[in-house]
Amino acid sequence: MGEFKDISKPIQRLRNRLPKHAQIFIDNTLFNHTPKTVYDYCKSLCLFYDYLSSITGKDVKDLDISIIDSLTTKDIRNFQDYISAGHNSIDKNRYKVPVGKEAASNKTSPVRQYFSFLKKAGLIDEDPTINLLPYKSSKKEFEGILIKEDEVQKLIKAITEVKSTSYHSKLAAMMTVKRDIAIVLLLYNLGLNRRELSELNISDVDLDNKTLRVIKKGTESLIPMDEKTASALKDYIENERDVLLRGKKETALLISLKSNRVNPETISIMLRKYGRNSELDEPVSIKKLNTEKKYIFYEE
Repeated sequence: MGEFKDISKPIQRLRNRLPKHAQIFIDNTLFNHTPKTVYDYCKSLCLFYDYLSSITGKDVKDLDISIIDSLTTKDIRNFQDYISAGHNSIDKNRYKVPVGKEAASNKTSPVRQYFSFLKKAGLIDEDPTINLLPYKSSKKEFEGILIKEDEVQKLIKAITEVKSTSYHSKLAAMMTVKRDIAIVLLLYNLGLNRRELSELNISDVDLDNKTLRVIKKGTESLIPMDEKTASALKDYIENERDVLLRGKKETALLISLKSNRVNPETISIMLRKYGRNSELDEPVSIKKLNTEKKYIFYEE
């Protein structure tokens, strides 16, 4: 352990609880991640091995690589249920607070990384996390969060019926009507978040095939667009984007009144403004708009 003398004691303590093959993975993360991330990885793996210990009756240190190699996708899903029930590796005696299924799925990310490492190192034959699909979320979980189709139409109506007290504010709002409608539909129908929207480039749009190239967590995805969203985006690109650019060259898809890339905070401010003008019962947020698409995706 001499080479780990600079690591915090909590990390050492958790690392020492793990079998040798898991310690190798933790050692590898030290070269690529911050101490905080390594600590979180240690916690997740300790929780994972606590779970395996509880179902096999073996001590954590006795869980050799052959047991890990025999695990299936169903076993990993059962582990997510274990997390969802509120189990915690740091304090087993604490009051167990259940967490949402999606949160439980996210908490298995270090375990996914662990299995990927073992597969690449040739220590296991198959990675059981590769085919692990997102949890199917029930409508009840999103009750009170979903925004309905008629509410989206009210939002779009608020965009087209510009309400501003001053002439200049009204003129500015009229210049971005097509852009703002496209933003609402991209959020609602494609489930994008504000950062993903802001980072879109004009080259990411394929109107002929009605697809949009999006970078999600470092991975490129090609997302199909419905007819309504594609039509709104085409209307903005062909009739408004060049006006906002004022002759300036810009790779961004969504252009601000200053002829620059629209930033994420601007999108949030825009939604709040139109939400107030639309007379909806609840404030409009990014989460309310794109949760509907998330629900549909999980149910498919």
